[in-house]
Amino acid sequence: MNAAGILESLDRLSADGKLPYPGRLEYHLSEHTIGNEGVARRAKHYAVQEGLSMREQELACIAAVFHDTGFGGPKGRYDNNEPVGAEYAKDFMKEQRDGSGNAEYTKQEMRIVEAAIMSTAASRDYESAMVKLQNVDGEMERLKKEGFGGNAIESARRIANVVCDADLDNLGRKDFFELGAKVRNEIGSVKNVQMPNRLAELKSLLSIFEKHGGYKTESARRERGRQYQNNMDEIVASIKKLEGRRVF
Repeated sequence: MNAAGILESLDRLSADGKLPYPGRLEYHLSEHTIGNEGVARRAKHYAVQEGLSMREQELACIAAVFHDTGFGGPKGRYDNNEPVGAEYAKDFMKEQRDGSGNAEYTKQEMRIVEAAIMSTAASRDYESAMVKLQNVDGEMERLKKEGFGGNAIESARRIANVVCDADLDNLGRKDFFELGAKVRNEIGSVKNVQMPNRLAELKSLLSIFEKHGGYKTESARRERGRQYQNNMDEIVASIKKLEGRRVF
């Protein structure tokens, strides 16, 4: 099955309520993943633009569709949801059969999809204490320790990169601030955390860009890079304006 076929199949499952997307969240809804500008279609787009093979495109789409499903379903949770989404993806892949009735996906392909999903999780570099929004390098290192060869790791990296860029595609979109408000409202509702003022909110937004560090693929940099910088510049300008009004 190719990437388009996977997306069509998973769209049907979602429409039938058979994918475990959470219904109570404001941002991490099915629309974030399988909408017209959602993560799955952006992952497919970037995969094509980056020259990934048909099979790599397919695996990238599976990872993208399942990357946030860990928020919902019987095992769903808000924090550290990526391992749950990876488990759901693996269950889906195990059920798929080719035309001869054999398993469609290998264990290696399942592990690569898992690594792509886990790459979308935040991580901390304990030497520098720096938090990164995504952890492709860490996941590739795990694959290396598990015995994956160089070609398999490079393929896994290509897949993880397009999934990660698709996941944070919103950082380089004109509706970034609108989507950011939805994330803020969602976190406030789920975790009962509220920003004390506008300045704190803007600094929190700026920290997202600092922890992100830019897109991983040339395609995302080309298509979203300018608006990405514009969004960051707007945040910095607003911070400076508010700080200039403060009385010390």
